[in-house]
Amino acid sequence: HKEMTLPPSYITSKEYVTDSLSFLKSFSMVFNNFPRDWLAYFNSLAIEDMNSLALGGFKLLFIPIEVTHLIPEFLSRFAKFLSHHRYSLNFPLKLFFTKFLKNETCPSSLKAVLHKIESLKPKLDPFSQKCAYDFSHNSGLSKKKLHEVVFFAPLIDTICKRHNADTIIDIGSGLGYLSHLLNDYFKYPVLGIECDSEKVTTAYRNQIKYFPNSRDKILKNSCIVGLHACADLSITILDLFTKLDFVNCLVIMPCCYHRIEFESVYGGKEYFKHFPASQLFKDMWENSEAENFIRRPFLRLACQQSVQSFLKMTGEEHTAHARSCMHRAVLQKVVESANCNVTRLKRKSGKTRFLDADEDFQAYLDNLRNTHQLNYQTSSINTFDTKDERFLKMMHDTWIEQKDNCQLMEVLTAFQASLQGVCENLILLDRVEFLKEKGFKCYVQKVTDDSISPRCFALVAVKSKSDRQINT
Repeated sequence: HKEMTLPPSYITSKEYVTDSLSFLKSFSMVFNNFPRDWLAYFNSLAIEDMNSLALGGFKLLFIPIEVTHLIPEFLSRFAKFLSHHRYSLNFPLKLFFTKFLKNETCPSSLKAVLHKIESLKPKLDPFSQKCAYDFSHNSGLSKKKLHEVVFFAPLIDTICKRHNADTIIDIGSGLGYLSHLLNDYFKYPVLGIECDSEKVTTAYRNQIKYFPNSRDKILKNSCIVGLHACADLSITILDLFTKLDFVNCLVIMPCCYHRIEFESVYGGKEYFKHFPASQLFKDMWENSEAENFIRRPFLRLACQQSVQSFLKMTGEEHTAHARSCMHRAVLQKVVESANCNVTRLKRKSGKTRFLDADEDFQAYLDNLRNTHQLNYQTSSINTFDTKDERFLKMMHDTWIEQKDNCQLMEVLTAFQASLQGVCENLILLDRVEFLKEKGFKCYVQKVTDDSISPRCFALVAVKSKSDRQINT
């Protein structure tokens, strides 16, 4: 099951994909219009309850952390004991009682949906090895990138040793952090391939300065690796792996699924050039008419932050997040009504948060001219920009109409967080099946802490017959 990224209750990929597509097809209506009984329940929740909703239910919050290491039988008896005495006990279990009582008012149809989401999530154990490597000369290395590199490199080393790969090809090597670690710490000859000329120049400069002895090596039995194999690049790498005889194994971490290139778009249907990639998925896509509901938003959802990141948010952070999402939704509605689109000028907008929702929106509006611009596909005299009074009035009026829906905005985000793992798993499973259909062993391995690095999974593929799942 772990090799095929299947949850415990599924035996074959076909069974899992059929069930997943059927659920996603029927569930897509929820994102357009919540059922009435759901709305009443959602409006009764405190903002802090979004974490339990994102978990796909409430069960994981029922058990105090102090006893989670105990055997399941005891936990079951302990839960029954608490349920019988929840009104008389008075010790630090208030969270337990609150969630327990709120769960009793949850609509049965919502419970069924949350339960189904949980049943579709795979259970993958992480690869636990980490290397202690000093990147002191690379002061620009972020905490996230450092975390990824020091956990990804030991997995690569394990696969290379198991399958006699003595040279590494790092595709999309960027500034060369992973390449340098693999060469300096694990002593592999590494060929770094990068299309960004500025990054290549910087990487060469670092190599000459810090790793002068790493320049004269010969390509032999190789392993292809890639940290952040973005969008269609990951499929290109998989295709190369199948065609290069001197490559024994492959370890890549795909990302940016939402950037996969379109093949065609018409009538509300979306087709992608490299997704699905496997014949199994292509056949099931056609049978399910998945082009109607597996579209760009699905791919974007698959590469959002994981549920673990959502769970770390406090009540105040949920409020800020809900407002931020609503601000962007208001902007989108306004630009669509004006027959234009919007592009972001910079990734970080330097937001200042206010306790008052209207003040918060006004700050967003004041900053918009520095962070976004409006684009028109055709020339027209009836246009405006982010500084235009007409635009600002439309933004303000739309905000007044929608600001009371911030709570529901965060509910929708919680649903997205709960679904994210299912969406990403379908994409990864398609790539596993793509290589299996060509006769290669392939599986998914969790590598990083997804609360630090959300794209935490690696595709591992080998050409030998002796490969087996890593025991962590």
